[in-house]
Amino acid sequence: MFQDPIQQEKNRQVAEGAPQAIAWAKQYGVKILWGTDVFFGDDAFVNFRQEFAYRDRFFTPIEQMQQVTGNNGEILALSTWKDPYPHGDLGVIEEGAYADILLIDGDPTQDIRLFMDSDNIDLIMKDGRIYKNEL
Repeated sequence: MFQDPIQQEKNRQVAEGAPQAIAWAKQYGVKILWGTDVFFGDDAFVNFRQEFAYRDRFFTPIEQMQQVTGNNGEILALSTWKDPYPHGDLGVIEEGAYADILLIDGDPTQDIRLFMDSDNIDLIMKDGRIYKNEL
């Protein structure tokens, strides 16, 4: 990722300014989403896990779960014709909504870093199909 010195410098500036931007966003009630395309390299799956640890110093576990589910789902739904899920709501648990379910071994409301280790995930269901079941 960031091989070019100009890109490396831009990334350094973003990383340096991110804590202040997060503080201002929280102070002024800005809806905060998840995106893992800047800080941690090229591997999206690694980036996603690292994001939990990075945000842990700024947000409670509940805030992080709201960002990655409800907030991201709400904003994705605004993408109109590009919305990959046009026939139901995202990021909510209600009849007719798209639901992906994770069952975690532990309490992520107390320790968000449980999401960083796939061994802590006992069940993965997406669109009603089970991809992992260790129950």
